[in-house]
Amino acid sequence: MLRFVAALVNWKPGGYQRRATRKQKPPKLAIELLDSRILPSSVPLHVAGNVLQDPSGNTVVLRGVDIASLEWAYAGEHITSSFDVALNTWHANYIRLPLNQDFWFGYVYSPTQNPEHGASYRQIVDDAIAYASARNAYVWLDLHWSDTGQWGAYKGQHQMPDDHSTTFWQDVATRYANNPAVLFGLYNEPHVENMSYPNAWSLWRNGGNITEAGTTYHTPGLQGLLNTVRGTGATNVVLAGGNGWAGDLSGITGGYALSDSAENLAYDIHLYPGGSRDDAARDNRVSAAATDHVVVVRSARGRQKTLPAFVLRTAF
Repeated sequence: MLRFVAALVNWKPGGYQRRATRKQKPPKLAIELLDSRILPSSVPLHVAGNVLQDPSGNTVVLRGVDIASLEWAYAGEHITSSFDVALNTWHANYIRLPLNQDFWFGYVYSPTQNPEHGASYRQIVDDAIAYASARNAYVWLDLHWSDTGQWGAYKGQHQMPDDHSTTFWQDVATRYANNPAVLFGLYNEPHVENMSYPNAWSLWRNGGNITEAGTTYHTPGLQGLLNTVRGTGATNVVLAGGNGWAGDLSGITGGYALSDSAENLAYDIHLYPGGSRDDAARDNRVSAAATDHVVVVRSARGRQKTLPAFVLRTAF
C-alpha cells in the first residue's frame, strides 16, 4: 500500500499578522521539501484505485493551502496576494478555493440579482485558476456556502446542498469542464446525523427533504450533484465530502458509495482534534474507505493522526 503525505495550510486573508511588542518574521515553509513526489505541472489527473495519477501513470501528491473569503465576501479578500504567497513562496501545488453559490449568480445578500449577475465574482475565479495554472498548480473549487433553496437568504454552511447547488454545478462544471487545473469539491462538510434522520446516509447519497432551523428544503444528495457535473461532459476529478461534517466515511463501505460514470472520484475527510472525533472509532470510520478509494484528508487546527491507508493528508 502506497502511503503519502500532503499538507493543506489555512492561509488567512491579509497575510501575516505582527504583534506590536515583538517583530516577527513570516514562517519559512518549504512545502515541496515534505515529499519529493510533487507533480511538476498541472496536467490532467485521474483516480487509479486509491491514488491519483498523471497521464503517464505516475502517482501524484497534492499539497496546498485553503484560501478563504470568497464564501463570505463578493469581491474576496486579498485573493491575489494570498495566491502569490501560497504558490510562489510556499510552493504549494494546489489551492482549495471555497465558493458561494449565491454570489456566483449575483445574489449578494439579497433575493434580487445584482446588475452584473455575478460576472465579476466569476471573473475572480477565472483569474485565480489562470494564475495557478500558469504556475503548474491546481485549484480545488469547493462549494462552501449554500442557501436552503432561497436565493440571497440563509447563506452559509448548511446540513446539505440544495437544488440551487445543482444549478451552481451545472454552470461551474460547464465553464471548467476538462480544464486540467480544476478539481470540483461537491459540498463542504455535509452533516445529516442518524439521531435526526434514520436514513442519514441515504439522504447524503440520494437526497430528499431536510428540515433545518424550521426551514425545509430539498437536497439532491451528493450523487445528484455528481450526476450534474458528469452530465456537462466534465471528467475532472471530483471530491465528495463524507457525512458527519465530512468526518465519517463509514457509509462508503456500507452500501452508499457514489457511482461515477467517469471513474474519477475521490472522497474528502476532515479530521478535527478533541472530543469524540479524535478517537479510534473515528479512525475506523475512515480507514476502510481509504483502502479502495482516494481519500483527501484535512486535519483541522491541531495535531494530526497518521492513518495507514490514506493517500493524501492535509492540514487545515
